Amino acid sequence: MSLRSTADLSRNLLAASVSVADAERVHAPYRDPVRPLPDAYAIAWAKIRRARRMATASVLGILGCAALMVLAADLGSILGAVLLEIGVAAFIVLGLTHAYGARCPHCDAQFFGARVAVFARRCASCRTLIGTSDPR
Repeated sequence: MSLRSTADLSRNLLAASVSVADAERVHAPYRDPVRPLPDAYAIAWAKIRRARRMATASVLGILGCAALMVLAADLGSILGAVLLEIGVAAFIVLGLTHAYGARCPHCDAQFFGARVAVFARRCASCRTLIGTSDPR
């Protein structure tokens, strides 16, 4: 057996082993267990709870900025008061943007309704309580 045929043989064996590994990789998903789909209600309730937490943080941030604005006014700092007013606007936007994205999983309407009542425990349109499981 010549050196060249040995090199060709080893190259062919290497190519065959790579193709077997590729074939196993292609067929591997068929061997994996199928994961159940996440519950749509659980995902929607998590988004609503997140919107409520963001609204709570927003209200606390607004109250904190208001207290600091009073302190800035006492100190005579106009720039500080203006920056704190910008902070209040940022907290309002933060609270409202998360509230508008929350949709009821039961009726698919905005959970908090047109008047953003972010501390409501029931859907504004179908009155479904937060955390209710899928009725199916």
